[in-house]
Amino acid sequence: SNVLPLDAPSAERAAQLWAVLAVRRRKAIGDLLDAAIASANGLGIVTRNRRDYLPLAAAAAATGAPAMPLDDWTR
Repeated sequence: SNVLPLDAPSAERAAQLWAVLAVRRRKAIGDLLDAAIASANGLGIVTRNRRDYLPLAAAAAATGAPAMPLDDWTR
């Protein structure tokens, strides 16, 4: 399957990201879960809205996780 699950490592990464995000950034739970799944699996995010994922990539870096590349598919 090409669909990655929200498994235990992804949930743990989501908790780590949540802990370091500013309160105002915690409203986008879907983006957080997407980023956590990608980060836990050593993958990047391809999006047309990098602005929403930049704080999550920074949060991942703050937790000591490997870099989470962000690519804009519209460019």
